Amino acid sequence: MSLPSVSSALEERVARALSIGTGLPAPEGEAATAGNEAAASSLVRWIDLIASWNARIDLTAARTDDELVDLMVADALVIAAHVPRGARVVDVGTGAGAPGLALALLRPDLALTLVEPLQKRVSFLRNTIGALLQSEALGAGGRARAPFVERGRGEELARRRPAFDVAVSRATLAPARWLEMGAALTAGAAAPEVWVLLAKEEPPVLPGWEVEADLRYRWPLTSAERRAVRYLRQAPGSTASPPTVPEVT
Repeated sequence: MSLPSVSSALEERVARALSIGTGLPAPEGEAATAGNEAAASSLVRWIDLIASWNARIDLTAARTDDELVDLMVADALVIAAHVPRGARVVDVGTGAGAPGLALALLRPDLALTLVEPLQKRVSFLRNTIGALLQSEALGAGGRARAPFVERGRGEELARRRPAFDVAVSRATLAPARWLEMGAALTAGAAAPEVWVLLAKEEPPVLPGWEVEADLRYRWPLTSAERRAVRYLRQAPGSTASPPTVPEVT
């Protein structure tokens, strides 16, 4: 599958989103994201394929081009700045690939597994990853491996006791239910973390887990307010301390 040329308008939107960012300060001591220039071309190609396929099958409910770019890229920008280097990451209910495929493009050191139950979206993801590999968009930057696409549900995967370090999901389940599932998906990790992405909800609570960071930000193109909460498993006998709450100014 070859990649067609893309519109300059889409290139400009993605470049603007990466340039503006989410307004959050860069974290200290975490793995850096790939250079914006290197990631931008791959993100543009992927989003252009989404727009093309979306005309035939239901991939996303984005109503405008700006919303499409924000929906696909913005949350991944936040997560990419915090996930430890070389982590094994699972994205449950990835849909067209957000935030997992964007995370893979921004952070080539990560090993991504994209879980999606609908065959039409699985077909899109596999075709897209193949096209990006062919164009070397997913073949450079010291990548551990290409993102792996698995058709199924998070519940099924959790029962197999998989080996993931980080679990993410966007709007697949209610926040409290997702936190429980994310904890199950990372149960075998030495230092597991679960990300809960929120719009207006409050962060859920799960015994044995603590909020390490509560990040409030705005999508760069549409200014929609969002919240990404990073949970870490508590050490035995530890007492949770107040989370860091950076907020966009």
